[in-house]
Amino acid sequence: MSFKSLTFAGAIALLSFDSNAAISMAAYEAMAQRDAQAAGRCTSKPTSYTEVKARIDFALGMGLITQRASFWAKAYRYYPVVDTYTRSVLAICRG
Repeated sequence: MSFKSLTFAGAIALLSFDSNAAISMAAYEAMAQRDAQAAGRCTSKPTSYTEVKARIDFALGMGLITQRASFWAKAYRYYPVVDTYTRSVLAICRG
């Protein structure tokens, strides 16, 4: 009987898993460093701080990044590139 209970609890846990969980500050920082080294991943045109802040606030408002990640992103000017169709962060670029 306990095996069935365990299996049922495991199935419920898997079904309730949120694949669109907010990106933590550590993950955001690691992704920013990785994407900054990839040639052609981000635009070479400088992005204004106003645009950087707007993109960060948009991702935060959608629940894609944590509050702490948004503070770090604004301090170092790394903004997320968000796919509005899939609601996911595709890259993190330097503004």
